[in-house]
Amino acid sequence: MSADIVLKPYRRMQARLHERWCNVQRRRLRNYSPTIISNNCCAGFIYHDLGLKFNSPTINLTVKNFPFFIQHLKHYLGCNLVETDYSNKYGFPTGKLVSEVYPDIDILFNHYESFEEARKKWFERVKRVDYSNIFYIMETYDNFFPQELEEYQKLPYSTNKVVLTHKRHPEMADAHYIGIGNGMKKFKGGDTFKLRPFSGKRYLDDFDYVSFLNGKEIKE
Repeated sequence: MSADIVLKPYRRMQARLHERWCNVQRRRLRNYSPTIISNNCCAGFIYHDLGLKFNSPTINLTVKNFPFFIQHLKHYLGCNLVETDYSNKYGFPTGKLVSEVYPDIDILFNHYESFEEARKKWFERVKRVDYSNIFYIMETYDNFFPQELEEYQKLPYSTNKVVLTHKRHPEMADAHYIGIGNGMKKFKGGDTFKLRPFSGKRYLDDFDYVSFLNGKEIKE
């Protein structure tokens, strides 16, 4: 029996379940134009699933030194974005925000075909940022962004700022645990955005981002 005979109906079922779940989430939403600043693809997936416009430049990319970046967000969003020569190493475009005041911020454009495209989209979306309706999401993994998590812990607590982790951190009021499932022993980049088996929910949906965007303080 071909694997496609089994997989195609399963994928169609997953797509239908996911569409239903997204509709539930959209009905719950009250904040229709948030700016979500994330260190990875979280913002893009949330915008997509909620059917919202990308009011953030942090779409389909990875921001290095994220805690420092959000501490000085207005400054960095006013900086020039230039190409760096790491593209051959990573296999996709890379760049950095060049500051004359603070350290430069490296950005990996994981899902862009060219730096020109990435740069165009970055500045197009920077113009949409609403500093009065802004939310910060950082995700860390067991072996990825450990230094960023340490730096994040030094930031003051805020209801518009969270960190998604794959280890429990009860000492952090704004840490939200994304549970492991589907036989995965350790989360890797991108696993958070996969659909749970026989469910319309992503692993990301362990975090109630709708309540977060609606301005409600949420607990584990």
